Amino acid sequence: MATKKAAAKKTKPEETAPLSEFQDTTKTGRVDPGAEQPEGKKSRKKVDLSDDTKQAKKAHKLQVSIEKIKVVHDHFLTITYSRVEKDGTQSHYNAASFTDRYMHQDLRSALHDLKIHLGLLSGFIKLKEVKSIQNYDAELVKRFTMTGVSIKANEGVVLTGHVRTELKKVTIINAPYTLLEQNDLTGYKHLDDLNEKLTALVQEVEAYLEAKKVGQEPRGKLEFEEEPEDTYAEEDR
Repeated sequence: MATKKAAAKKTKPEETAPLSEFQDTTKTGRVDPGAEQPEGKKSRKKVDLSDDTKQAKKAHKLQVSIEKIKVVHDHFLTITYSRVEKDGTQSHYNAASFTDRYMHQDLRSALHDLKIHLGLLSGFIKLKEVKSIQNYDAELVKRFTMTGVSIKANEGVVLTGHVRTELKKVTIINAPYTLLEQNDLTGYKHLDDLNEKLTALVQEVEAYLEAKKVGQEPRGKLEFEEEPEDTYAEEDR
């Protein structure tokens, strides 16, 4: 009996030693940078950082809500939006003019990417003509120009633009009011791509609004032509 008891006392420190070695670094969920840790600890630290970034982006989006944009003279924007001010109050700006601020090329590209949806939703482009929404024939959208976007409470959207007809006439078109969430069977076939491109556009408009991304003034004197008045679908009013 005495021999067995002594053996038990001898093996007990060997069982508890690994627990005491990492106890201080794991009980609070923090990692000791000086100690060698398993790979899982390192990846968890990265996730925490990315979560902080997501929260910061979410908080930023709550500050500004873009409702409508319109291209003016091909270089500028008017923007209707709501914003939470520093004192916590909410302000609404109707068709605020930014004719002293040129559009950045990334903003132009984001508008350009919506031309395929303008054509499809308005019926000028047939669904069967678009085999891939990510890799369609550029000739399909060549005659379209995006001039405006109206977003209703993040529920639906109206795309506005111009199309050059076969008679070489420019016609204003408003795509029908389109819900941003629809049934997969009855809704717009390319809704996911539309939502993705709208998100990219809103991000560029916010950067433009805050003067974080502004284009360069074109060389030479700008000559502005009189532009036709764009109209928006009744559902957006």
